[in-house]
Amino acid sequence: MDALDALGEHRNSVILVGAQAIYVHAGEATFGMVAYTTDADLALDPRVLEETPPIESVMRNAGFRPGVQPGIWLGSDDIQVDLLVPEALGGGGRRSARLGGHGKETARKVEGLEGALVENELVRVSSLRRDDDRQFDIRVAGPSALVVAKLHKLWERRNDRRRLENKDAADVFRLLQAIDLERFASGFRALREDAVSAASAVRAIGFLEDLFGRAGGLGIGMLREAVTGLDDPDIAAASCLQLARDVMEAIRR
Repeated sequence: MDALDALGEHRNSVILVGAQAIYVHAGEATFGMVAYTTDADLALDPRVLEETPPIESVMRNAGFRPGVQPGIWLGSDDIQVDLLVPEALGGGGRRSARLGGHGKETARKVEGLEGALVENELVRVSSLRRDDDRQFDIRVAGPSALVVAKLHKLWERRNDRRRLENKDAADVFRLLQAIDLERFASGFRALREDAVSAASAVRAIGFLEDLFGRAGGLGIGMLREAVTGLDDPDIAAASCLQLARDVMEAIRR
């Protein structure tokens, strides 16, 4: 809420992504793992981003300080907010997004986030604190775009177990479990038909098949670890495997 408040004039270019966006769509999914997250991910759409005021300045003025990597901002309570830009629109450079006068370290480029600019909806978000009555109408990435982003994240880190988080696999399962197949199919079609998101969406279908579409897939193994002690790993794995296959069939159909 503090970040959205600070970004004021730029909120029309902000899209909520990551775990908090997943819980908007699927927070009531029925498997045993409780929905939680300790940070917030906000995507920026450079195509509609205002030139002023500089985002670096408004974040600092609101009490945020830069983290150790581009795009990471820490509030007074050390809760992390990540400002992200889809790789396809992030400009030159390796990690930092090029956003003109907004600062070179303000936002980080992320591959697979392009779909959030294509599939999203306006949602009113409110604080969970009783003493905070702020509300903001912001765009929230759609379920297909969120799955694509998670699949790219898992695929990028597949060979480095230290950077993999079992929770990411659980978030994919949460979405697969909660969202209607036809909605996934129509969402993927929209992503494949838009020039900004087409390439990342097509790659993600292959990632879904490799990670979650076979019993020995890395994603299935991570899901088993995520639900151990909370739910039956065999049931969760079998359910996720079938859902992934159903989604792939619906997309191709």
